[in-house]
Amino acid sequence: MIGAICEPLQKRQYLQAAWNCPGLAARLACQLELFGQKPGSGWRFFTADRGTLAALALRGGAAFGCGSFEGEELGLLLRFAGVREYLGPAGGAVPAGYRLAEEYPLYTSPPSWAGPSPALPDGVRLDWEPAPGPVSRLVWEEEEAGAARENFYSDLCTARSHGMALVAGAWAGQQLISTVGAYALWQGQAYLAAAQTTPAWRCRRIGGALIRQLARRLAGEGYQSWFWCRQALCPHYEALGFIQKGKLSKYIQTED
Repeated sequence: MIGAICEPLQKRQYLQAAWNCPGLAARLACQLELFGQKPGSGWRFFTADRGTLAALALRGGAAFGCGSFEGEELGLLLRFAGVREYLGPAGGAVPAGYRLAEEYPLYTSPPSWAGPSPALPDGVRLDWEPAPGPVSRLVWEEEEAGAARENFYSDLCTARSHGMALVAGAWAGQQLISTVGAYALWQGQAYLAAAQTTPAWRCRRIGGALIRQLARRLAGEGYQSWFWCRQALCPHYEALGFIQKGKLSKYIQTED
């Protein structure tokens, strides 16, 4: 039976399930470590019966998880919690009442890098500690993304203060034009996300330069990078040296 995490054994089960799913390991683990004791954050965390390795994190209308959940029970919980979409490893539990919407290739850093990292264009400078405000505004440019931007900003500040995030930014003058970050760092695993370049600076290989430099720095600090992307971007990341290992599946709630 799925239950909220409220005792050490449940936490250990959750973290072991996360460890068995490297593509989501750091994100699942860090969210629990950072927000497990902060109900006001909106995050909620669950696992399954004693001895069953499973991990589920949700906030608002989105959830992600892995492990040995039973599909009917998982779907019931997600619908009750108002979750519209669920992300998990391909081949994992399919929540009842949800349908497969999209599959995302999962990429990781190679054992060793071939060749130098792509360089940033002249006049563009690299920043390893861009302020969270400009990063949040670049990642969530849409005006209607107010709540999402605020949550992103808050989560980034919390993760940074605990040494669980590393963000790269590229500046042209006083404008942050590109960013990508490792928004969860845990036991040698890094979860990369929120790669964004402002429209006027796209197609200049800035984003590619940032993500590879970030992954190389993380490798030097003992972290293996993981991220997922849309199918159309696979040639781009493979040209940068990343390796595909598995897929993640996004399920959305079916209409009643």
